Amino acid sequence: MERVHTGPSAGEAPAPPPSDPPASGSRVAELVAATAVLVLGLGAFVGALALGYWDRGPGPGFFPLWLGALLVLLGVIWGVQAARGRNIHAAEPVPPGGRLAVGLVLGGLLVAILLLDVVGYQLAITALVLFLLLVVGRRRWLESVVVALVAGFGIYTVFANVLQVYLPTASVPFLSQWGL
Repeated sequence: MERVHTGPSAGEAPAPPPSDPPASGSRVAELVAATAVLVLGLGAFVGALALGYWDRGPGPGFFPLWLGALLVLLGVIWGVQAARGRNIHAAEPVPPGGRLAVGLVLGGLLVAILLLDVVGYQLAITALVLFLLLVVGRRRWLESVVVALVAGFGIYTVFANVLQVYLPTASVPFLSQWGL
């Protein structure tokens, strides 16, 4: 009599469920996204070469060059994985409020970019981080204010005093008198 195997016996792990092959649309989307990351990285890398890599310390091209190199590397890895059919997954449903959160983040970034030359880096970034933590992340006031102040003023101080890379300052006379 033949023995039929109907499931895992004691000590055996169950077999993983069969996975559906990813749709070809997913693969194309992943390849397009990987190519976009690769092109963005190449653009940052090439643009950084004209900025100056080192000048008695990290120059204005130091960070963009390494960021571009990292993006190129990650774009290549992502593209190879997508071409081989690995790391491809079905689109997940957008959670409730997800689109609103993305819109708020993009809107906050746009406002911060527009305010950079008017109120300076410190105030623009402090306001952006405070907005993101309070409105989008729904964090508590005290922790939000502390993190926002460290982000805006602390990062500016590190860039200006340690790296000697100067970020935008305020063009409003009242704010520029305060050193913002």
